Amino acid sequence: MVKMIDSEKIAKLLLSGARMTDKHCEKCSYPLFEKDGRIFCINCDTETKEDIIKEKIEFLYKKLKNTENVEEIEKIARAIETLKKIRKL
Repeated sequence: MVKMIDSEKIAKLLLSGARMTDKHCEKCSYPLFEKDGRIFCINCDTETKEDIIKEKIEFLYKKLKNTENVEEIEKIARAIETLKKIRKL
């Protein structure tokens, strides 16, 4: 069941610099908003799959930068490639 859109909450969000996207939440069908490169639902407070994957890839790049172990580098590289493939689905 879709809840009524909270126009006051949306107004505050838009005034804070967010923008409403043309996409809708997979869980509740609310419009998704974007702010500071993050896409999210204000109704059920969930992040999109893209945001979660982006966050994990950034984490892995930082880990990759700090390792000298070849096996660890290969493992991280495979994980990054897997996440990039998932993002395309």
